[in-house]
Amino acid sequence: MATPLSDTPLSPLRTVAVVGLGTMGTGIAEVLAAAGRDVIGIDVSETQAARCVAALEASTARAVERGRLTGQQRAELLARVTTGTDLAAAAAADLVIEVAPESYEIKQQIFRELDGIVRPETVLATGTNALSVTRLAADSAHPERVLGMHFFNP
Repeated sequence: MATPLSDTPLSPLRTVAVVGLGTMGTGIAEVLAAAGRDVIGIDVSETQAARCVAALEASTARAVERGRLTGQQRAELLARVTTGTDLAAAAAADLVIEVAPESYEIKQQIFRELDGIVRPETVLATGTNALSVTRLAADSAHPERVLGMHFFNP
C-alpha cells in the first residue's frame, strides 16, 4: 500500500466507498486518497464517474504545478481511486460515505441496498445536511452503524 501524504497513521478504515460523485463526493474522494485511503467512487451515472476522474486528474496536476504534490505522490493518489456505477463495489469498504442528492427516497434506497452488500461491521455515513440522520438510519438493517458526517464544500 502506498504511503499516505500525511504523517498520520492509517486507521482501520483503510478502504472507503463514496456514493455520489458530484462536487462534494469528488472532493471527499480526493481528500481520502491524499490521506492514504483506497477509495471506491460510485455514481449512478458513468458520465459523472468519468467527470470525477477528470476532476481528480486536473486538481492533482495543479497541486504538482504548485509544489504541493510530487509527480510520484500524484500518481499514487490517483492509483488509490477507482470509480464505477455498481454499488456492489462497496462490498470491500470499511466505511461508506453517501453523498447522493438530498432525498429520503434516494438515500434510503442506497442504505437498503448497502445492507445486502457490505459486511455487518462496515460503517455507513450520510453526508446529508438537511435530512434526519435518525430517519435515514431507521431504514437500515443495522441502524446502529449509520452516522451523519458533515462536510464543507472541498
